[in-house]
Amino acid sequence: PILKLEGHTGGVNAVAFSPDGKTVASAGGHWKSWDDDRVIVWDVKTAKPLAELKGNGASVFDVVFSHDGTKLYTTRVGVGAVIWDVASQSIIEEIPLADAASKDTVVYRLALSPDGRYLAMGGWELEHVTLWDLENKRIAHRLPGHTQALDGLCFSPDGRHLASINRDGFLRVWDVFTGELSHKIAIVNDTDTWLSSCAFSPDGEKITIGADKGLLVTWDWRNEKLLYQYPRQTSRTEGVTYSPDGKRMFTTNKDGTLKVWDAQTYRELLAFQEHTAAIRKLAISPDGRTIATPSYDKSILLWPTADRELSSRSGSSRNRL
Repeated sequence: PILKLEGHTGGVNAVAFSPDGKTVASAGGHWKSWDDDRVIVWDVKTAKPLAELKGNGASVFDVVFSHDGTKLYTTRVGVGAVIWDVASQSIIEEIPLADAASKDTVVYRLALSPDGRYLAMGGWELEHVTLWDLENKRIAHRLPGHTQALDGLCFSPDGRHLASINRDGFLRVWDVFTGELSHKIAIVNDTDTWLSSCAFSPDGEKITIGADKGLLVTWDWRNEKLLYQYPRQTSRTEGVTYSPDGKRMFTTNKDGTLKVWDAQTYRELLAFQEHTAAIRKLAISPDGRTIATPSYDKSILLWPTADRELSSRSGSSRNRL
């Protein structure tokens, strides 16, 4: 069954599962309205809130669990990012960025390296992606060249590369250890089409990118080769993620749709429209058994990923598109 998590007073921007998969954190708020500044931690089994992290002062656009599950990293307008202690529900550290010192410069995306050492931060009106060394509490690298708003960050599974996308139409892949630009690939040639989401495949060989105007593509990034351009989607792809075994891919759209794809054949398998507003950055549990979808309808839905359960859920015309 699908579980519905309700408690945010505004739209929900992002979700993250804890490493043990028992809890999920959700980041609240909407750009410009600043209507919900809370991060809520939920029990996945009961759909009940376990903790509320308050006092951000503005919308929270992204949230990530630490590898031991004791801390949460969240964006903060006018600062950069903050680190929360989940048990005490208190801020234990701020990560300041010199170029994020106003409400016009918003850190919008976070990504944690697979080894838990680096936190990548990027956003709007920021010329750099900042790679923060969590162990030594310092900037490891500032990755330049982002001339427009950044909407996506993702680490390769081996932690050696970081992919960034923004509204200039380019995919950039960086060497995490040297800070050098490894690849720069033109995904679109017009700056009116925003690149909005990205994900590495579990084997690290492919990157799937969602964009405005219904664009969805998968690239062999090492050889800079387009592998597949999906049929045009009905709206912007807001989120992309893969199952841990690499067999399935999941996407979310601005029109409130969740889609399930065969990641090997690129075929659409299922589509659902349970949300009544845009779905933002989705997350998959570490065991691959549950998908969490945050929406501007103020709710989060938890979906079972087993083919049998999803197929039975899509049995009615209301849920199958």
